[in-house]
Amino acid sequence: MTLQANIDIFATVFSAPEWESSGKDEPIAFTTKFGEGRSFNLLLGHDTKGMDSAAFEQLLCRGVEWEAIGKFLAGKN
Repeated sequence: MTLQANIDIFATVFSAPEWESSGKDEPIAFTTKFGEGRSFNLLLGHDTKGMDSAAFEQLLCRGVEWEAIGKFLAGKN
């Protein structure tokens, strides 16, 4: 995957070479600013099993929060 230079990476995953992958940490949650706009990108959630966790829900909600207001609210886990 080719990424723009102006991204902020929130989470990565190791892409194992034995699965014919890059052998590097690859971004799976990141944000990008486009002028006055914002974009939150989450590469997880391709099946319901992967979305059935509190960690996924929190990451998705925090990403949407950032996209909506441009910051994370203090005191949230």
